[in-house]
Amino acid sequence: MNRQRAVKPTVIHRWGPGPTGHLCGAPKEHWAEKYASDKFAKTLPLCEKCAEFPAVGEAPPEQRPIDIPSRQMTPKQKQLIEARERLRDMTRRMMEDER
Repeated sequence: MNRQRAVKPTVIHRWGPGPTGHLCGAPKEHWAEKYASDKFAKTLPLCEKCAEFPAVGEAPPEQRPIDIPSRQMTPKQKQLIEARERLRDMTRRMMEDER
């Protein structure tokens, strides 16, 4: 029998497809029984890598905000995001004018 050692979790992961079941790809972990309650799980912070992915049930992809903390973006990435936003706004206005 292949039993993992029960651990005290330090973060909570979002579920995702793949072999580990976590969006971030972190290995599976077996929580010790005393930590396997909703009350305890709600006290844990969300895994930073899992937080980079949009939550299920959010707006469609074209309406989702880009979830990259500004301190991690390069100036070139910021320019690209701003250009995309301007293009999206211009396209929306043109579509409205045609009606």
